Amino acid sequence: YPAAPDARVLSIRDFFQEKACSDKHMVIIGAGYQAAQIGLTYASRRYREEERRFIGKYAPAYTECVDNIMRREKPEITLITKGKKPGEGFGMTTRWIMLKEIKESGIDVKTETEVLRVEKSQVVCKEQGEEIFIPADMVVITGGEKPNPVFHKEIPEALKGRILWIGDAGKTGRISEAVKSAFQTAINQKEDRDV
Repeated sequence: YPAAPDARVLSIRDFFQEKACSDKHMVIIGAGYQAAQIGLTYASRRYREEERRFIGKYAPAYTECVDNIMRREKPEITLITKGKKPGEGFGMTTRWIMLKEIKESGIDVKTETEVLRVEKSQVVCKEQGEEIFIPADMVVITGGEKPNPVFHKEIPEALKGRILWIGDAGKTGRISEAVKSAFQTAINQKEDRDV
């Protein structure tokens, strides 16, 4: 997505390495499992005034640090997806639970919405043929993870034939597919094979 140089756009990895979470408006592009996890994680990073007083009384040196990590006000979180419904990629047994948690957390989900560009303080989208503007102090883009070339080229060349790719190392997918892949690979190995 085209993004203004002063827009705060993060990858999933960047988001989880962030120390501060003072942003009021967060937009997550995507509405799959990773997007839901990020939205729910961010929504839960709040603490009440009595907790802040406790920190101030018993660990005053950490008050500023806690203020940077935790939020006191409820953030406005929006998940944007081109799809018709959120939760694509969820397992059948977990999808309804995750969607319920999203709703209870007050996360706004915009379906059949196309992101046009990311500006400094907003995301410009197209919804039902019209341009809409969603406030955004921080934008997290989910999906689009690429394999690390060191793992997919250099290491296999160095260890010729001794590497077996399983789970997400071989192909991005669901946890159940990764476990099945590992199991299939393991049972197909000969006991004396050095891998």
